[in-house]
Amino acid sequence: MSTSCIPLITSLSPKGNHDIQRAAVASWLELGLKVVSANTAGEITSLRQLYPDVTFHTVTRTAQAQAKKPVPLIDDMLAVHADSPEPFLFINADIILSPAPETLRAAIASARDGALICGGRLDVDDAIGARAALQAGLHPTGDKVPGYDFFVVPPTLPMRLPRTRLAIGMPFWDYWLPLAAHLSGAPLKELAGDFALHSRHDAVWHGVIYPYFSIFLSAILDQFSAAYGGGSLRERLAEQMLRYEHAMLNERVRAADSTDQEAATLSEFYDRQHDVLVYCMRAAMTPLEL
Repeated sequence: MSTSCIPLITSLSPKGNHDIQRAAVASWLELGLKVVSANTAGEITSLRQLYPDVTFHTVTRTAQAQAKKPVPLIDDMLAVHADSPEPFLFINADIILSPAPETLRAAIASARDGALICGGRLDVDDAIGARAALQAGLHPTGDKVPGYDFFVVPPTLPMRLPRTRLAIGMPFWDYWLPLAAHLSGAPLKELAGDFALHSRHDAVWHGVIYPYFSIFLSAILDQFSAAYGGGSLRERLAEQMLRYEHAMLNERVRAADSTDQEAATLSEFYDRQHDVLVYCMRAAMTPLEL
């Protein structure tokens, strides 16, 4: 089964590590994927010469206000190939894929059957060197990281998902996509192994984690509601209870006389909901049999 007609959607960064991004793009092209990067018009001007084998898609909306940088919204990226009859890959720009076309073909075949394939990453000191080791038949050592860095998206899924203000590369987008897919009725499968490699680096989204969890939680709660075909009256009541607690805690934190205790209480609430949602997401997943 050929992968030459399978798109890969990402967002290359003009300020990113270009050695890593070039290696990532090369690994995707080697697997036969059609690489498409969603960027603003200004970014495309500076990126086009650096990445001549990439097709660029112009976006006009970004998450600049929340993220403090012009990262594209998940909605706009998923829409790039929303009408495609084929699955597509959706991936962070610094993820190098291992030379395992049989793994990719298995993931694409499962996505053709309607499943969202969720792929984690192996954090290593040198992702470029780790890929070379895999090509030589060696197994690199590294750390499995919670969350997901790439997905194989079934062709009908984007049209069934609700809107969101989450952005690629920012917190919680990688949890929202499988949870939103699950709530829309799509099966979830998890790709095991060392198919995705990532060079360790410090997180670049300090200071935005709580605002983004608020966006993430609100998006999931919206999908519980009747407007999105939500469930029973009992389930909608539980949703409203969570909404009330969330709104009340946020109001206390925003109050002029709020204290560190109010912020700590909101933080504990987010931690509890994060644990519950991740548990539910993982419980819904089955391993992808290769």
